[in-house]
Amino acid sequence: MKKRIIVLLLVSILLFGCNKKEKVSGITNIETNNTVINETIVDFEVTNVEELLLKAMNSEIKFIEGPSNSGIYEDFKNNGNEVLFKDYELFEYDYAIPNEYVFIDLDGDNLNELVVLTNSDYGAYVILKYYKESEKIYGYKIGIREFENLKIDGTFIGSSGAMATSYLKIEFNNFELQMIEMAYSDYDNNEYLINNKTVSKEEIDKFVDEWDKKENIKWRKI
Repeated sequence: MKKRIIVLLLVSILLFGCNKKEKVSGITNIETNNTVINETIVDFEVTNVEELLLKAMNSEIKFIEGPSNSGIYEDFKNNGNEVLFKDYELFEYDYAIPNEYVFIDLDGDNLNELVVLTNSDYGAYVILKYYKESEKIYGYKIGIREFENLKIDGTFIGSSGAMATSYLKIEFNNFELQMIEMAYSDYDNNEYLINNKTVSKEEIDKFVDEWDKKENIKWRKI
């Protein structure tokens, strides 16, 4: 019979190594803002860094609020504060409640980030990143329409209108999340860019067709 391990009790913050993996199977149940989050089943191989990210999502340890170039949060930044996930304010009096999550290496450094889709009034994602140099976890918030159709290679789209779409990837520089635009299409205004260079409609159509063929990530429900 498969032994079940309670993550909340047995995962130690002191025992981690970036490349070590172990099987974890457990249940956590936490309360946040008077709302009981559904039981979270963890039943897959995780690295010890990923265990720390899960603990941060489950409000067992704090993370640092990191800056980003997310447009929707341009005027709402509390960078540098240490917070629990349940106290992470997305907008005024609108707190992060995890709904779905996925591990994915967004920036190609061979360490997975934890992307969390939240239940919030306005809709938002929270990205939790572990920095091995400082051994700190940072959290970044991104609006729903800025982070759509996430692919397994870490690319995604952001929408600024019915016919205007940016094709994006993420980099982390000096603890700041930066969304890098790979391509842009605005069919209403006949504006098409790839790597900040103007291209034809045929060229952008080819780029979009190839991007659409990439595999989408699979979310894990909490």
